[in-house]
Amino acid sequence: MIRARRASRRDRRDDGMTLVEVMVGMAIFTILGGLLTGFVIDMLRSSTGTSTRVSNVDQLRVAMDDVTKALRTAVRPEQLNPGCTGTCDAAFLAASASSVAFYANYGAAGKAQLTVFRVEQNLPDHPGTGRFVEERQSAAIPAGTTTVPSCGAGCTKRTLATGLIWPVAAADPAFAFADDQCSDFTTPVDKADIACVVVDLPIVGARDNPGTSARSTVFLPNSVMGR
Repeated sequence: MIRARRASRRDRRDDGMTLVEVMVGMAIFTILGGLLTGFVIDMLRSSTGTSTRVSNVDQLRVAMDDVTKALRTAVRPEQLNPGCTGTCDAAFLAASASSVAFYANYGAAGKAQLTVFRVEQNLPDHPGTGRFVEERQSAAIPAGTTTVPSCGAGCTKRTLATGLIWPVAAADPAFAFADDQCSDFTTPVDKADIACVVVDLPIVGARDNPGTSARSTVFLPNSVMGR
């Protein structure tokens, strides 16, 4: 009888897995596969989000360096040309929440190139966002100019950053201005009295990519020198 029982047990072991065992195994492998797939997807999303944030930070850093360096060279036409007539006592031709235009002294003796920085609507392939651009006139603008010319012949335009919040709201400006006290950036100030500029460039965020922003306050030593 003992031999018969052993033979019976041996026969059952040789029968393989039952249907229930197969189904349980499949369920376990399905759960493990789903967990592994979800983990891989989360890792890929995290990696993509990190790469995008790093790219955004890099382009904002470059854009901020460019605009702050240029703003520090803002100069009044009368400083370069004592015989200037007309509107010569202001370094800025235009100043708004989304753009700024000013005379920039890049080192050429007696010349001040008109430089414009603005946030404008982005290209059609990025709807709902803005881009930060620089326009620089290659030739010196005549002293006393009161209007900002369009960027045509002799003007270089380049994009410094993309994906910015658009449109620019007056309550959250890309540019804010103050006098030489550099304290009140909410009260309108005459262009001839601008001595401080706050530059704030926010990039639109997404579900897996929080927005990034850069902010800097620039004091303009040249624009108030000799006052």
